[in-house]
Amino acid sequence: MQLEAGVAIAPSASPQQTILDEERIYAVIAKEFETGGEDKGLWTRLFSECGGDEIQTKVLYIKQRAERLISAERLRLEQAARDRAEEAARLERIRLENLSFWDLLMKKNFTKELQDKLQALSATRAAAMMLNSVKQNQLKEVSSLLSEEPLLIAVRDSDGCTPLHIAVLVNNQEMARFLLEKGGSALACLKNGYGRTPIENAKILRYGEMVKLLAAHSE
Repeated sequence: MQLEAGVAIAPSASPQQTILDEERIYAVIAKEFETGGEDKGLWTRLFSECGGDEIQTKVLYIKQRAERLISAERLRLEQAARDRAEEAARLERIRLENLSFWDLLMKKNFTKELQDKLQALSATRAAAMMLNSVKQNQLKEVSSLLSEEPLLIAVRDSDGCTPLHIAVLVNNQEMARFLLEKGGSALACLKNGYGRTPIENAKILRYGEMVKLLAAHSE
């Protein structure tokens, strides 16, 4: 935790701490005396003002040095609190934005904004992990990814296939059922880059049980 140039105080146990720890500040000053790391400018000025009295100089040095460090620490804590508040507000804006997009997706209202959002999301590492996890039947990983970003359920690979398309292609009914429960008929109606919905692929591949599963979620 940096207070001033050349002076650092070790961070406390909790990164969220907002209470000033004056004892740690005085410990820093004590360490300065032990290592010869005093603020030379401050010490020299006070030594002159005290007429060369080292004891009085030390008393005033500790007092004024502590005041400086306490002031710097208060500023740091205030800035940290502002940063946390701004980050919380940013995350809340993202959450509300994604809830809005999710509502559009579930209503099958594919606005340009929603399509742009899904296109951008499809180019992310999270999307690649999502699609690969579906292909590898990693249900736990898929669930974890969706808990962090629900819109990953509608991302696409280079062939325009969504996670549900992929689950159908590998004939994984458990994965398909899970994805349908998370996205319902909105997913069943999506077409890949070849213009086929998941159920159309299931029919072509003659996956009878998969067709039944998808039909139950199609409108």
